[in-house]
Amino acid sequence: MLTAEWVNQYALPAFLLAILIEAFGSFFYQKSWYQPRDTVLSLGLLVLSGLIDVLPKALAVIVFYHLYELSPLKTVIGTQWWAWGLLFLLDPVRRLSVSACCPTSQVAQPRRGVDVRRSDGKT
Repeated sequence: MLTAEWVNQYALPAFLLAILIEAFGSFFYQKSWYQPRDTVLSLGLLVLSGLIDVLPKALAVIVFYHLYELSPLKTVIGTQWWAWGLLFLLDPVRRLSVSACCPTSQVAQPRRGVDVRRSDGKT
């Protein structure tokens, strides 16, 4: 099964191997298949995709850190043992109340078998 860990572990070596095969084939057959600027562009896109994966997570950590610093409950949760137990018990209640309030199955999935037509009779 293709997992994110597998892709992260083998994507760069497979990419570099493909570049080497292309470069050797281009040299061997005297073709202009390999262009160094394509390699630079592909490596740049690889780095950009890594940044796109990391930046939202880093931003979330920064935001949550500052929200924690602003929280009036910081001293209660950090010093009282019973606060952690209360948070542990109330988390499922919060999840149940959100799912009862806004069921995602009705919102996210369209109705099946419904024929939607425009006012001029065309679909």
